Amino acid sequence: MNNQMTKRQHYVPQFYLNNFINENQKLNVYDRKKKCFFEASPKEICFENYLHETLWEDANPRLGKYILPNQIEKSLSVQESTYSAILKKVIGICKDPKNKHALICNLEDKQLLAKFVTNMIVRNPWVLNQVDEDCFSDGIMDNIEIQAIDQMLYGMQFGGTKSLVRAANKMVWLDDKFIPGQICEDLRCLNFCFLIALDNNFVTSSFPVLYETYDLEEHTYLDNIYIPLHPQIALLYSRADKFKPFRNKEASLTSDMVQLMNSAYFKCKDEQARFIIANSKEILEKLVIRHQ
Repeated sequence: MNNQMTKRQHYVPQFYLNNFINENQKLNVYDRKKKCFFEASPKEICFENYLHETLWEDANPRLGKYILPNQIEKSLSVQESTYSAILKKVIGICKDPKNKHALICNLEDKQLLAKFVTNMIVRNPWVLNQVDEDCFSDGIMDNIEIQAIDQMLYGMQFGGTKSLVRAANKMVWLDDKFIPGQICEDLRCLNFCFLIALDNNFVTSSFPVLYETYDLEEHTYLDNIYIPLHPQIALLYSRADKFKPFRNKEASLTSDMVQLMNSAYFKCKDEQARFIIANSKEILEKLVIRHQ
């Protein structure tokens, strides 16, 4: 078994980015923070060093630097093999002209797509940082029993409970066994269709999933979710009735409509969608010029 630690831990998986490479096997990228263009391979972008690891705090050095090192990364690797296969299947079906009016997904495909989209949301650093901040917001450390466990763990040289709470919180969000069920359930209740770009290309970003939510009775629900899968194919979930006729089918978009979808990434905060990614340098440059 290979126990080597993965240093570059991707928050946008390489199999997904591979769908947007150009003829040189590179991605055309615009850095919104540094205001510059560059090329990169999928393994050279959308990662952070040891992103999914949790440091032991004030613990015995013999425990190592991280709690259960590489466990989440290994879990994500297994998930990615499944998600890569379903994306390849869906893209292949959508590319075949014979399927223009066909149903694209069977029931299993729908469930896997919902898990894939959920995974793309929850593994992003912008989301993980919020989750980490929220895990102590309900006063969990003020609980008397937790304080007693904390003292015991310190006495055993495990460094208290905070590190363990952080590690468990990440696992709940990122491990396939605990994937956030509410997001998947919301997606299964929405109309979904596959948008086909006719005379333009979809771009993506370092946060590929764009979504809108609404609040009802102290709960937050997903309303519209969009993610490009390929320069000519995007996936859209929506509560809007106008998409019902296209449920699980293709819907063609004009060049202007594709441009509108691409522009939506510039409404995100820089730290959320820092990199805009395309297979076409020309389309990327024109898009950026429109938003300068």
